Amino acid sequence: MDSNNARSTLMRASRFLFDSFRKPQLLFFSVFAAASFILELLSYIVSRTQASVNVPSIITSRIWFTGIILFFISFIGIVVVQIMEDYRNKKYLLPLIFTAILAFFIFQIGNYAFSDLSYESTQETVSGLNAFKALDWNYTGKGYIGYPVKQYMINAFPSLILGRSFFALNLGFAIPFLTGLTLLFIELRKFLAYIGTDEKYAILPILMISFCPYIDEYYYIFEQTLTPVAIAMILIALFLRTMRRPSLFSFMLFAITGSMLPFVYTPALAFMGLFTVILFYHAFMVFRGRSVYSKRRQSDINYLVAVGITAVLPILNFVCTLISKREDEFVTTYKEGFSADTLRNYFVSFARFFTTGDSLFFGVFGAIVLIYMLASLTMRIKFHNLMIALWCIGTALFSFMLPGAAAKFNFNYDPNVLAQRNMVIIPVVSVACLLAVADFLAKHEISFRKDALAVVSAAFILYGVSSLFAVHKAFTMNNYNQTMKYLMKYCQEVTEYHDVAYDDEFCLVIHTDNNLYSHPDDYIRYFFPNIKLYVFKAEDFGGIGINDAIFPRFVFSESEKTKDFYSTPFNSRSFNDVRFNTEYSLYFQYKEPDYSYVSFYDDDYIARYDLGAYVTEPT
Repeated sequence: MDSNNARSTLMRASRFLFDSFRKPQLLFFSVFAAASFILELLSYIVSRTQASVNVPSIITSRIWFTGIILFFISFIGIVVVQIMEDYRNKKYLLPLIFTAILAFFIFQIGNYAFSDLSYESTQETVSGLNAFKALDWNYTGKGYIGYPVKQYMINAFPSLILGRSFFALNLGFAIPFLTGLTLLFIELRKFLAYIGTDEKYAILPILMISFCPYIDEYYYIFEQTLTPVAIAMILIALFLRTMRRPSLFSFMLFAITGSMLPFVYTPALAFMGLFTVILFYHAFMVFRGRSVYSKRRQSDINYLVAVGITAVLPILNFVCTLISKREDEFVTTYKEGFSADTLRNYFVSFARFFTTGDSLFFGVFGAIVLIYMLASLTMRIKFHNLMIALWCIGTALFSFMLPGAAAKFNFNYDPNVLAQRNMVIIPVVSVACLLAVADFLAKHEISFRKDALAVVSAAFILYGVSSLFAVHKAFTMNNYNQTMKYLMKYCQEVTEYHDVAYDDEFCLVIHTDNNLYSHPDDYIRYFFPNIKLYVFKAEDFGGIGINDAIFPRFVFSESEKTKDFYSTPFNSRSFNDVRFNTEYSLYFQYKEPDYSYVSFYDDDYIARYDLGAYVTEPT
């Protein structure tokens, strides 16, 4: 009897979640949205009072993270259902093509030969790990250079569970991107079938997103520039799902993801603007009975209200972030003002979207996007495409003209670097192009064979594989600091060999003449949070604080000349970088703690402890 009651309750809950969106579901969804906003608002208000314990923040942070976990559980469920459905219907080609694309990206996670170690991703992840140590998880706080710390908690979660490693560091930034790509592929297939178009065309925008040169280049770096792209893909997918199959489950996923927009890397704010406008436009068109894709009835007021709530929730959360004074410089003084030179530079930069120049933005897809933009601006295709085209132009304009957080450090980035802010455009344009092409094909009764799509997909996958061996064309600094990831790899290997735990205190001495390595602290605090770091020139003997002599000491150098300053022999290790076809040599020495030197000074730097038994002055 009890098992029957439990089964009956589970079935009612399932129907409530997945059946048609009616008044009871709308009431539940409205209460959920209102409660989440009120808790968010209270968290930020209390944080301004500098109270010793922020109770709303403690509660909200746990609810928020539970929502993130439930989202990923739901995502896994959607994937499993799709796999079973494909197997049952003997649909193998599209899933195999997508699996090959997915394998291309998974192959790079934690792969020293092809992936980069970014000083930004290490600091971003450290800010996320540190947030978990606070009672309220620093829920309303800021992380790397003032960005909201929430996004970094998601990126840091693999490192929290798996430990601090190059693999876990990469995985934290890869998971949102691969989640978005997978969900978009699944929902595009279902949506195309829903509007009467062959689902095989769903692979086209996936190819476009996956093999745009900027996406590939910044994927190798594994840092926050990927997050707006990831969240845009997820939200586009959930919008398609909600139009196709509105349910409490769909709207909950949609709202949870949308509410994250104000808390990720600043380009997501540009997408938030489009997100809000498109949702309200969609609701308006449904209300007038003229919706292009949705089959909702004009009288379906529950659906319309839910769409409106989903559109407004990110804006309300954004207002909450203003309470704590955002530091990401999303609005600030223009770099040069609206001068003729500024506009000329803008058009030159924007032209790089469609030409080769120093770096390709859309790559081989540039011609397709250019045709789409011209068709949209001349109103040759549906009106919502005009809104998307104008949004693309506006996003590019402000991304090139606003200095952003870089203004704090007086950075003057090259336009090729600034163009990464526009990557959020890529998934939007890719899907919009697909839907426009689908309309064109349906109108003219044109179809392509699946084997033709398979050949095209194989060509792009091979192109992607070739890009693994390409140097950076936009963020060129990473072409010159490859040694740093091998230094971190070597350091992890030797500390593990000498039974030194990652969170132990020990001394690391680095000798280098390369200015790019003069601040290894940006990288190394992720791997070894309690390290005592010293950096000297290759031929500079230097010394460490005498109190630090009681800790194990590791000495690394890029130069063989450093060996002349030490009496103890050095070991050497070479690393072959497949991507850059370069061999890097590192020299290493380990010394046990020396307890014969005990300092009674308050300041470690009053007395210095010689690093070697003797000193050889350079000639």
